[in-house]
This record gives sequence, C-alpha cells and structure tokens, in this order.
Amino acid sequence: MATRPAFATVINVGVANFSAANTARDGSGTINTVFTPGASGSKLNRIVIKAEDDMADCVVILWLKVGGSTWFLWKEIDPGDGANADNTTPGYEYELSLADRDINLPSGCLVGATVTVAPTTGDVNVFGFGADF
Repeated sequence: MATRPAFATVINVGVANFSAANTARDGSGTINTVFTPGASGSKLNRIVIKAEDDMADCVVILWLKVGGSTWFLWKEIDPGDGANADNTTPGYEYELSLADRDINLPSGCLVGATVTVAPTTGDVNVFGFGADF
C-alpha cells in the first residue's frame, strides 16, 4: 500500500481524427486511439466529440482496450442527424464529463472511438482530456 496518495500532475490530451465508418460492435475493424495513459497511469476527465461538418445519422462508439489486443465496447453516443455546419450553424459537439466518476486508467490501457456511418462531409474529432499520475 502506498504511503502517499498519487495525484495526477501532468496534463494528457489525446485526439483521433477520422471519417471511415466501422459498424462492428465486437471490437473488430479499425478503432481509432483517442487517449493513451502515461507510464504510471492516468485519470480521464472528459471526452469531447466534435464534427467538422455534417456527422450524418450515426452512433459514436467509445472503446476500452485493457492490456492485450481486445477492444471492449464502453459507451455509445447518438448524435442524431445534426445540421450541416456552415458559416452560421456549428457542427455537432458533445461533451462527456468523467471528472466525478474516477476513471483511472492503467498504463497499457487505451481509449478508442469509431463512428457507425461515415460523415456526409468532413471528419469527426474525438478528444480525451486527462492527466497522468
């Protein structure tokens, strides 16, 4: 048992930018790595999904890889079919706050993301915001 508590001290930000669809919910196909914990692990505070343009009607799937090579379905977000972004309409944006949920990830664990339908135009950006222990 540790004699002193561990605090997250080094900011860690990851991002995946993608536009290819992956309809599989079994961890197969291309999964885009969003967040990689540091050598001593990390606390994941927030995930932000941001469409560059038109997301289409789809589902964004978040995955966890806990050591090994298997991705596990973690969360699904339904953005609906938002408006096409233009000079007066912003693209879809969603924020998942995890700060109060103690999402502590060990080294070697990964957070990934996929989208079930390719965006009509533009790409999808998925950001992971946290800090390393």
